[in-house]
Amino acid sequence: MSPAWAPGDVFQRTNPKGLASIDSAKIYLLETIRLDSTFLPSYRDLGFVYESKGDNDQCKYTFQFYTVKMDEYLLKNGGKAPVAYYNYLGNVLVVLKKYEQAEAALLKGETLSNGQFPQIYNNLAWVYEITGDYTKSELAIQKAIELLPLNEYGYRIYGNLKYFQQHNPAAEVIPLFKMAAKLGRS
Repeated sequence: MSPAWAPGDVFQRTNPKGLASIDSAKIYLLETIRLDSTFLPSYRDLGFVYESKGDNDQCKYTFQFYTVKMDEYLLKNGGKAPVAYYNYLGNVLVVLKKYEQAEAALLKGETLSNGQFPQIYNNLAWVYEITGDYTKSELAIQKAIELLPLNEYGYRIYGNLKYFQQHNPAAEVIPLFKMAAKLGRS
């Protein structure tokens, strides 16, 4: 792992709305890429930095570049990559609105992890929610929460899903959003 990546990642995740933190994250991530252009999560995180700054064109370009680099990595390594890389790829492909490709990458990650990587299920739930397959989305998010009970993002996805399904929103949605808020503060 490149030495500059960790501070950039921390800045980007801890205060995505704070301009100073976002600018610092951008500097660290660009430096990481300069020092180690093979560390693919830096490209993904840089795309999210651009998204946080409202630079959607640069975000899209960075994410598209990331998918090219990921394809090169997979080709070079006989289709083998760490589970997290498939999760990152699926996440980026969702943002690029390439839902079938996102699902395929995430399902590959699920297989490689033997169903033990909760973030894969968070992102699968997101894909299925966006494409309107609420049954699959609910199953995926339940699996994510089962694997990681203190999963703030999972509870937010589950709350959104229940809201969109319109199953008694007050009774089902409010407790899920309260749990997400509680976990987000811890």
